[in-house]
Amino acid sequence: MHSPRPLLVVFVAFFLAVASCGDGATDSQGASEVPQATTTSAVAEEAGDADGQDAPESELEDDTTRTQLDEATEGDAQPEDDTSDPELESSVPFDDMVGSGPADFSLEPVRIGLINQENDPVASFPDLRVGVEAGVEWVNTDLGGIDGHPLEVVVCLQASPEDALACAQDLATQDLVAVINGLNIWTLAFDLYGTLGDTPVLGGIPLFEADFTAPTARYFNGGSLAVFAAMTRFAVEDLGAEKILVLKGFNPATDVAIELAIAPMVEFYGVELTSVTIPPGSPDPSSSMAEVAAAGADAVMVLASDAECANVIPFVDTFGIDRSSMIYTTACSGEQTHSLVGESMIGSWVQRGGPTVRDAWLGDEVLDGLADSTATIEAYAGDTPYSDFIALGVGTVLDVQRLLVSTGYENLNDADAIFATADDGTKRGAINGGFGWACTYADLGFPAICSGDHRFVEIIDAVGNSAPPIGDDPVDGLKALREAAAG
Repeated sequence: MHSPRPLLVVFVAFFLAVASCGDGATDSQGASEVPQATTTSAVAEEAGDADGQDAPESELEDDTTRTQLDEATEGDAQPEDDTSDPELESSVPFDDMVGSGPADFSLEPVRIGLINQENDPVASFPDLRVGVEAGVEWVNTDLGGIDGHPLEVVVCLQASPEDALACAQDLATQDLVAVINGLNIWTLAFDLYGTLGDTPVLGGIPLFEADFTAPTARYFNGGSLAVFAAMTRFAVEDLGAEKILVLKGFNPATDVAIELAIAPMVEFYGVELTSVTIPPGSPDPSSSMAEVAAAGADAVMVLASDAECANVIPFVDTFGIDRSSMIYTTACSGEQTHSLVGESMIGSWVQRGGPTVRDAWLGDEVLDGLADSTATIEAYAGDTPYSDFIALGVGTVLDVQRLLVSTGYENLNDADAIFATADDGTKRGAINGGFGWACTYADLGFPAICSGDHRFVEIIDAVGNSAPPIGDDPVDGLKALREAAAG
């Protein structure tokens, strides 16, 4: 199922809140010189998938009313001037955030946009779009739409900085409730948020500082910022590291996250930090791994793509590096990587952005829920092979739905109302053993980030199964950054 991506997938590989970076669906569309926004209605009024198969039965019961939802979230808002560590006293169960059955297509649709990078020789992610479209179909067929209104997605594909800017300009002129910033490495090249104006960005992959700090965005995962901070905390507090080495791919997104996440944590703990860069495009990283071995670090945090990981991992044993000092991101823990070098990963640590079927210690209820969700995603994704980017796209749409339903259809023309709901301190989306999200990190200067939680587990076999983590709770990297900032 999985195959290594081009080198620049490292821009995004460790920013996923799902399992490891996998191979993308083959894109059958040719690149166009001018991005074209297309409107995709998720389903016809007669529910069913694109292949004419029966839609999966919803596992949810339609027992939620608007009143119940208001009662569930009432009183959880954080004061606007409260910059203390927010305690999340309430979580809204998945069943209380959505309805069941088909949306009512006689009602006005709720229109959202999607900017996604495709047909780009540098990096192309059509399976993320497939996931978003599958998620919209699932919402409209099984989960009641948005307070009964069907969800509709307007897709604009881009393959260059100029195309990405044109997409943002186009979507800004349309009557959209929000835009999903799917996978878009070109936000480095222009002001996405200024171009979109008052249109909220809800979900996608945050890559750069502008994504973390945008007041008009809310990303349901913490991206590299949360991963790197949590990893540093784990290395010091759980592994007792006094000297940390970062083995990193060559890209600006990694450097930004090291500056914003790892450096403050290292300063707070008073530990030593050094780094080694994997040469771009190099099939033989032996010189870099020789540097790692010579450094004698207590913890080696590998911040690289799946392809780079597959190249460097065999040299851990070659140079006598202690496997138990190695900490990989979930990007390094895909099926393809384990099939190639899994034996050399046993005894090392890996970051989990959420539950996987390889974490059997989570229990049958969680594992069964993951299996059911995967089957539903595959049903709505049509003929496209299941991938982690598809799962990410579906999950993003479900999180958008939870936020918009909680805000209330009558308030969706008010961006401030959407942001107020996102920031109310209520944790949403914690299903199937997932961590959920709540946008409570504005006091750190990161209002757009809504999740900091990660687990770190020991790999116990060649296919990536894990032992239970140290401690019961996930590591909240952004909470750790807050503690570091407070001294």
